[in-house]
Amino acid sequence: MPDPKPPARPARPRLWERLHRPVRPAPEAPATARADPDTAGTAGTAESARPGPAPAGPASAGPGPAGPAAAGLAPAGHAPAGAGSGGGRSPESKPADRPGPGPAPEAACADPTVPDADGGHGGAGPGAAGEGHDEDGPGTADRAHDEGGPAGADSPGIPGTVGRDPDGTGVAVAPGPEVPPAAVGSLRATLQFPARLPAEPAGVGGPAETRDRVSRDVAARVAGVARRLAAVVERTCSPEAGAVSAGFLREWAALTLARAPAARLTDTPLDRLARHHRLTPDEVDLLLFAGLPEEHEGLARTLRAMHPTGEPHPSVGLACLLLENTDRAALRRLLNEGAAVRTGILALSGTGPFHERSLTVADRLWDALHGLPAWPEVLDPVDLGPPVAGLDGWLRLPESRRAVAALGSADPRVLLVTARDEAVALSRCAALAAAAGLGLVAARARPDDARAMGLLGLHAVVRDSVPLLVAPHPAAGGAPAVPALGRLPGPLLVCAPPGAVRPGPERPVLTVPLGPVGVADRRAAWRAALPEAHRSAPELAARHPLDPALTAQVALDLRSRAALTPGDTGDTGDADAWDVSAAIRARAGAQLPPGVDLVGPRARRPRLVLTDEADVQLRDAVARLRHQALVLDDWELREAARASRGVRLLLTGPPGTGKSLAAEVLAAEAGRDLLVVDGSELVSKYIGETEKNLAACFEVAERTQAVFLLDEADALFGTRTEISEANDRFANMETAYLLQRLDRFDGLAVLTTNLRQNIDAAFIRRMDFVVEFPLPGEDGRHRMWDLHLPAPLLGPDVDLPALARSYPVPGGWIRNAAIGAAFRAADEGGTVRQRHLVQAMRREYAKAGRPFPGEPPQPHGTPFDARAAQVLAAAAPTTAPTQKESS
Repeated sequence: MPDPKPPARPARPRLWERLHRPVRPAPEAPATARADPDTAGTAGTAESARPGPAPAGPASAGPGPAGPAAAGLAPAGHAPAGAGSGGGRSPESKPADRPGPGPAPEAACADPTVPDADGGHGGAGPGAAGEGHDEDGPGTADRAHDEGGPAGADSPGIPGTVGRDPDGTGVAVAPGPEVPPAAVGSLRATLQFPARLPAEPAGVGGPAETRDRVSRDVAARVAGVARRLAAVVERTCSPEAGAVSAGFLREWAALTLARAPAARLTDTPLDRLARHHRLTPDEVDLLLFAGLPEEHEGLARTLRAMHPTGEPHPSVGLACLLLENTDRAALRRLLNEGAAVRTGILALSGTGPFHERSLTVADRLWDALHGLPAWPEVLDPVDLGPPVAGLDGWLRLPESRRAVAALGSADPRVLLVTARDEAVALSRCAALAAAAGLGLVAARARPDDARAMGLLGLHAVVRDSVPLLVAPHPAAGGAPAVPALGRLPGPLLVCAPPGAVRPGPERPVLTVPLGPVGVADRRAAWRAALPEAHRSAPELAARHPLDPALTAQVALDLRSRAALTPGDTGDTGDADAWDVSAAIRARAGAQLPPGVDLVGPRARRPRLVLTDEADVQLRDAVARLRHQALVLDDWELREAARASRGVRLLLTGPPGTGKSLAAEVLAAEAGRDLLVVDGSELVSKYIGETEKNLAACFEVAERTQAVFLLDEADALFGTRTEISEANDRFANMETAYLLQRLDRFDGLAVLTTNLRQNIDAAFIRRMDFVVEFPLPGEDGRHRMWDLHLPAPLLGPDVDLPALARSYPVPGGWIRNAAIGAAFRAADEGGTVRQRHLVQAMRREYAKAGRPFPGEPPQPHGTPFDARAAQVLAAAAPTTAPTQKESS
């Protein structure tokens, strides 16, 4: 017997009929209903207290109520039972995508925005529902019943559940069983829509309250677009199909408008964005429309169901229906070349036909429109910190005044501030923006990243600030980056290391210098950074001419160090020069080039044996460094006599005469570290490498405020000669560079040489002091022996005057001989004897390749025989004879 003919598949219902079934009227509320404070006045005043399942049965073919019930915000007293294809769900039924019996499959439905043959919308076809919409359909009763309805035991039941039909193309709704009241609380947490919008927080004043008002204002504007979208849904869909979504949109809009500020806010981030980029009213509407899914998850799911490809964003076709008064050709032009799209505020995503593409808002821009400190991932926000004191004089410079005027004019310009220290450049940018009366937002990004630059401009506009781009250091050997400025209509501040950014030709560029910073500003910076040490501000400014930005950092370190000292209250009024030097060294974080060493000086002047003239010159050098600010700035001698800052000394003399020791004493008296540079290691055979190495050394000295000591300077500052070959030309270029760089150095520079005659005359002319270190005389040598050999260590036969008289050697030889003799005495287990000193001196003569003059004479005129003394000492009895030997 042949199989019976299978029943015919029912006609494909339209999308709105399938996803948004008409809602059956709920039973009347009993007299004991209670008011719902969250929905009173907008969605009803009573809730049903009648538990139990909703009656089963097919959905009504006629139109249901157009209110928001079952759309995600059910009014009080109207529980959305049976909003699916059937009324309640029977206990034995299950979703179609789970094991067990289920309802008959339904066919897929088309995009509701595509007109049918008769001019309607939502005809059959493989449209918006598609794959994946069984879980995300907006307005379905199982997702939306609890939005504003009763809770706990007051709930009349849980409506049907959305499932997948057997052919995987549509959505099937099965009637559901009764759910006991105790299970409602646990199921409530699994629903996609919240029970209610959160209650309005109490205003606490200040910026938080302002941000809350701004957020409510944006939401209220979006609510107006939601109402217009609800009208579009009702107009383009059949009443029974559009009732649920339109009801949800109107309900959400009503609740949002109830929470809106009493008066319309002005100059909100959205207003600034529209005014700055000259957005048309249609573009503002499109922006609000694109932000609709960002306001509520129910709105996102509603748009997902209405999108041809299932995206949770509005499509271009739906935007055409929303802006019905705008010509479609004009809208196409607006979405291709309008200001909103050109500046990146709006973007069209997707690769399908034009009307199926999605409208999206720029990354994190919607949160910024709500007044939140949100930043895109491509931008790394930079904290500018508190304002830096001590820049008033710098702001009065002509270059700084031009930069302030450029920021105030809002014309498209690039203001470039370059500095090796990022904190210094950031402080200058912040001072310029503050002088112009503008806010400043800074972010780190690649200058050639057009998307990042556009987002920086947008987020600066909504924050009513000037954008500041902090460019990273270029890669080794990389070319400077050219900023992509196509989406930035106003001024842009750029903070970059030297050589990292090269502005393009499309905009004028204004380079802002970092200095000079006068002594008055440096004193003001120290007073502001260390108020408790305001009396020491002039001395600190003279000893440590730091940039005001670095002064604030050093003061922070000093205060932290003082607070951690046991028994200290954190007062930094008595901070000495060594504490300041240590803080500067730690902040500098300098990487020392090869052949460079940064040390803390330990030598003091009593250990330095000098001639009277040399001693006076060294004291004058320290005094000149201390009184530079007074003489050059306060007395204005720098402009009158064209005097340069910094102190430069040339120490000349034979090796071992104390030149390096003198530089260490100078650093100690100046309260600074000592940067020791070996000139012989800086010289390179490659062209330009010597200058590069020296530039790095000067940079480290300036960052650490250290005394610059260049040993063996004659290797670099040799006399320039006539050019007879290529090597002569490059050697002369090195000398010329060093002369110029030394003129620009503001600190204390000490150079030593053993051959003064080899130093270029122009170099000697630039020296403030040329100090001769001759070989010491007999008195000087005697003092040196006394300094290096404390009296308790000497044996009774040591004759220091005889040593000083017999050996006319430099102080370095005496130091080496004293140390060698001490180690020899320690090895023998006794004190330092005369023979130890003579043997050590013999070795010094041998190292220098000079003949040894012999031993010093004995006190009674007889020559001292060290060998005979050793023989006699060995032959002398050291212990008493034993009993066996005496017997």
